[in-house]
Amino acid sequence: MYIQFFENVLKREFSQRTIDKYSIRDFCLAAKISRGTFYRNFKNFDDLFCQILQFEIDYYFTRLQSSNLRKTIHRLLLQIEADAIYYRNIHHFASSRIRTQLNHALFVAIQKLLFNSELSNKHIQSISGLIFIRILDWVSHDYQDNLINVYTDIECIVQHHL
Repeated sequence: MYIQFFENVLKREFSQRTIDKYSIRDFCLAAKISRGTFYRNFKNFDDLFCQILQFEIDYYFTRLQSSNLRKTIHRLLLQIEADAIYYRNIHHFASSRIRTQLNHALFVAIQKLLFNSELSNKHIQSISGLIFIRILDWVSHDYQDNLINVYTDIECIVQHHL
């Protein structure tokens, strides 16, 4: 799958150090592709980031086939912590449009996971939105809270709404 290849390239590039400037040219050189190939697959950087992060959400919520929201969130948080520099760099470059799309992707993933529950879509959207905000806050504040605190906060959100 081509998106997994591009995810690997971006992770390799964004995991090494904090990046202030990065261009499509830089990405194309790292991926060993032409700019034309890049633009055949993505509209711009926002589209690249969005597709990769949606792929990651899909991986954690669908491909790992966990039916437990708490376990899935815990695994996701562990991965975000393990790849802290990568996610910090993504956050640095991500636009508000990407955040909106990722919030929706998280909602859809959680909705699929909770499809047998008696929760309404509006309720699930509240849960996913609060989880997304907590994770985004954690990353944007350079992981000042430890993972246990973040997980406990999310556990409280889930417990309160379920």
